[in-house]
Amino acid sequence: MMLLIDAGNTRIKWQLRDAARILAQGYELTPETQVQLQRWQAEITHIAVSSVASSEVQDHIRHQLNELSPLSPVFYSARGAWGELRSSYRAPETMGADRWHAMVAAWHRHQQGVAVVDAGSALTVDYIGPDGQHLGGYILPGRRMCLASLRNDAARINYDLLDQQSAAPGTNTSECVNHGLHWLWQSLSARLAADCQQYNLTSVLVTGGDGQLLLGAGLAGCWCPDLVFDGLSLTANGSRL
Repeated sequence: MMLLIDAGNTRIKWQLRDAARILAQGYELTPETQVQLQRWQAEITHIAVSSVASSEVQDHIRHQLNELSPLSPVFYSARGAWGELRSSYRAPETMGADRWHAMVAAWHRHQQGVAVVDAGSALTVDYIGPDGQHLGGYILPGRRMCLASLRNDAARINYDLLDQQSAAPGTNTSECVNHGLHWLWQSLSARLAADCQQYNLTSVLVTGGDGQLLLGAGLAGCWCPDLVFDGLSLTANGSRL
């Protein structure tokens, strides 16, 4: 039984898995988490962490986990290769661990050309060629980052968040901001579709907290909310194709 931790830029998510079966899951490592995990405490054999957080935050995670389990957590960073999957980075360990683990899971699922989109605090796009070679990717501001920058870094742009998804030209500031972001995502979706055709990528996998909003903006892809956990589990298990 394995406890998996995904420590992102804004929050910590966790899952307890017995092989591929999810027994429990939640957010943050709190005393309530300890209560949730208590019934399986003796059966947890490994704690695996995928983290893009700072070293200070990682030390804090270690301290929190020490209160949950006597096991020492293992932090899994990006690697140069996983089976036929090969990183394009000259220094593979500098890639965000979440991006790498999402790619590991995507390659394990499809073993063919695939695009991996993670719509979190940052919006990342990675392309894996049909032979497993990572072709590179993009890192863009995520939804919340875009909205926060408009509110904090631009003069006189005060807006309300709107529920509707529309790319029609806005007729007030709130519509201009919300519709503008939807319009931007529609443009991103069209460009991604063109890239998939150019690079012979047959699948698009989408994960991250805003992934479903991105799919709603017209991105043609498959919603895979547990993609980072899937890749982390494969990596920690030492699985290879």
